[in-house]
This record gives sequence, C-alpha cells and structure tokens, in this order.
Amino acid sequence: MHFFTATGGEKWGNNEGWMDETVPHCNWHGITCNYEGYVYWIGLSDNQLIGSIPSEVGLLSGLTFLYLENNQLTGSIPSVVGLLSHLGELYLRNNQLIGSIPSEVGLLSELTFLYLDNNQLTGSIPSG
Repeated sequence: MHFFTATGGEKWGNNEGWMDETVPHCNWHGITCNYEGYVYWIGLSDNQLIGSIPSEVGLLSGLTFLYLENNQLTGSIPSVVGLLSHLGELYLRNNQLIGSIPSEVGLLSELTFLYLDNNQLTGSIPSG
C-alpha cells in the first residue's frame, strides 16, 4: 500500500500486518473496518511515521477517523482530505507539517474534532 511506503512503514513502531499478503487489511495495525470491509478508522498516532501524507488517503471515502498525531510527518496537508465527506475527527498535531490549511477542510461538514497544533501551518482554519 502506498500509505505504508510513503510514511516509512518499515521503520514504524508497529507495522504488524502491513505488506503481508496473508493478512486482510482490516487486521493491519491501526486500521479498523466497518462490517462491509471498508476502512473507517486509521489510528497510527505515536508510531514514528515519516514523510508526507499521501494523496491516496482521499480514496478512503468511508474514512471517519484519521489519527496521525505525534509522528514526524512533513509536507503539506493534501487537499484531497476534502473528499473525505464522512470524516469526523482529524488529528494531525505534533508533526512537522507546513503550508496553509487547505480550503477543502472547510467542506468537511461532519468534522467535529480538528487538531493541527504544533506544526508549521499558516493561515486560519477554512470555514464551510
């Protein structure tokens, strides 16, 4: 999976199940799926992720929770985060993210928790 390689998965604190073809993706560390097998929860906080958040995260249309705080993620927040129409919680604090907060964040009508502190982000939080 591109997310694994883009964020230095081989050096994560816990990468159990990732890139093992015998393990279903719903059983990978930090991944929770709904009853239909779609990923709705990514919880990889405090897991030594590095690199940029890949734009492929925007393909996870059922994603409701994205927890990537307390890692060493760099680059900008990808604008495709605006495609995650069911996203309710986005935790990206305590990384090394730069740039402005994408205006697409303002499109997330179900977003109730947004934590972006302790990065090098500029500008204000976009409104919907």
